[in-house]
Amino acid sequence: GPGSRLDAKLVHTLPCFTFTDSAHHKAGETCAICLEDYRFGESLRLLPCQHAFHLNCIDSWLTKWGTSCPVCKHDIRTETMS
Repeated sequence: GPGSRLDAKLVHTLPCFTFTDSAHHKAGETCAICLEDYRFGESLRLLPCQHAFHLNCIDSWLTKWGTSCPVCKHDIRTETMS
């Protein structure tokens, strides 16, 4: 229901980076939302729990479906809204 989604403006404050290799984050090689492998040069967004996803995938997830990390269920609001 209402309140269980994140405002897009808040989502856009989360850090993003360009995928070059998987050494510097816990994202691995695959986006857990679309299940596609990351390709060199793609934009990823990093959540407070250090899981990363395709920018478009996670932005859509957080604004339409919920406020938690799709992988570990960590609620993003506990860090960004306190």
